[in-house]
Amino acid sequence: MDDTLFPEHQFVQSGFHAVSEFISSEFSIDGFFERAWEKFSTGDRGRIFNQVLEDLRFAEGDPHSIVQVVQKCLEVYRAHLPEITLFEDAAWALEHFSRRFPLALLSDGYLETQKNKAAALQLSHFFKRFYFTDQWGIECWKPSRCAYRKVEEDFFVEGEDCIYISDNPAKDFIAPNQLGWRSIWINRKAGEYHHAETAEDGAAQLEIQSLYELEVVLK
Repeated sequence: MDDTLFPEHQFVQSGFHAVSEFISSEFSIDGFFERAWEKFSTGDRGRIFNQVLEDLRFAEGDPHSIVQVVQKCLEVYRAHLPEITLFEDAAWALEHFSRRFPLALLSDGYLETQKNKAAALQLSHFFKRFYFTDQWGIECWKPSRCAYRKVEEDFFVEGEDCIYISDNPAKDFIAPNQLGWRSIWINRKAGEYHHAETAEDGAAQLEIQSLYELEVVLK
């Protein structure tokens, strides 16, 4: 879903806004969004919430533990209903191919977060089923074959009948390749995993830069 159907940075931006409003409302501290977005944009992804709160001198004289506040910020970030929009080629592809094939969405990540993303994008109009791997526990997250097997069972198909399109060559294509699915890497230049290292036995069979290319590829 992320960087396949919509720009992942939109969710991050939306989440930082939600956290910024929380920090401002609860602690009367402003400036969270600007500092957090600057760190994210420059590639500083490790401990953004901690670092920004420390930069804003949150801990000085405040009775709340910064650890507790960071945890609450993470909860706000993950639970908020995001302001995100489909890529133009994704909107076209979903409308076009949902009329021709049964589509399933398979996505990693925290369950509530992924459900909120799907709701914000109104994906129920296009997909027959959703497979959020977190609903079966972290052991079912990629590169586990768990969710892919469930797709085969629910749709009564074999691996060779399935095509999997995703954006992260570090983990996304290991399981579908093992199961005999056809795999396609949507490698968007602005995507988070544009330069990701391909996992061993995890290379997609085909690489595209736009979902518009599927019209020719699937023929």
